[in-house]
Amino acid sequence: MKNEYAGNISREIDLKGQTMLPGLVDSHLHLVGHGERLLRLDLSLMDSRESIMKSLKEKCLKTPAGKWIVAEGWNENEWPSPELVLRDELDAISADHPIVLKRICRHALVVNSRALLEADIKEDIKEPPGGVICRYPDGRLNGLFKESQAQNLILDSLPGIDQEYIENALTEAIEDAYKLGLTGGHTEDLHYYNGFMPTYQAFKSVIEDREMAFRANLLVHHEAFEEMLAAGGGYQKGTRYIKFDSMKIFTDGSLGGRTALLSEPYVDQKNTNGVAIFTENELQEWVKKQGLPECRLLSMRLAISLLNMF
Repeated sequence: MKNEYAGNISREIDLKGQTMLPGLVDSHLHLVGHGERLLRLDLSLMDSRESIMKSLKEKCLKTPAGKWIVAEGWNENEWPSPELVLRDELDAISADHPIVLKRICRHALVVNSRALLEADIKEDIKEPPGGVICRYPDGRLNGLFKESQAQNLILDSLPGIDQEYIENALTEAIEDAYKLGLTGGHTEDLHYYNGFMPTYQAFKSVIEDREMAFRANLLVHHEAFEEMLAAGGGYQKGTRYIKFDSMKIFTDGSLGGRTALLSEPYVDQKNTNGVAIFTENELQEWVKKQGLPECRLLSMRLAISLLNMF
């Protein structure tokens, strides 16, 4: 074999008996979000609400008053008891820091009273279409917001989401991906960080200008779709390392967040059977914009729901 391809071999590496595999490509990730998790307090490996609260207390002690504390990745299904950490518990930890805890699925987050104040959210706030704002039995906000239409009421108030922040998160994520053997991925980030263009430019800056080789297939959130077209983008258009991929649209939420749309109420939450983010007509219009025939709508909706199971 070596003799057969001798003319094409420019470099030899002795692996000393170790195994070498080609670079792997992740089929579904949020690259900027992964970088955020690495930069922020990581809740994904914490196995109880008590361990999360302990970590938050320690973080607050080290953080100047008034600074936001954002933590990523809680998953109550991994705890001995799935009782959530809500607004009152977070208030007991700190009234001086706005606190935001994002669920592992990113379809839900919970905040304290200081975060509600900073986001100018009042007790009588109306629930936006396609979003869920949860309350205690007495009607007070309990700090839990589900789906982007509701979560953005909080996230839009977060400070410091600038170009440097996005690029730092991308750099952290790609460096971590290298350690895991990942050299590419299908990633959806283009809507959440100041809109389409700043995030797209961050990808180009990190991957192309800094030459951090990573093949990024950019899934396009439906709300960034028109901006992508206006910028001259299109399906599979791009460069060697950065290409636009399919439009991504959520018809409902996640099973873990109890927002995936079911035909019957949830066994453990009888007051809900999930959330329909769009009407049927709205969904059909987005499918038409993408250029998909309507007969593919059902299979697309099923695929989306499966992707967001957790």
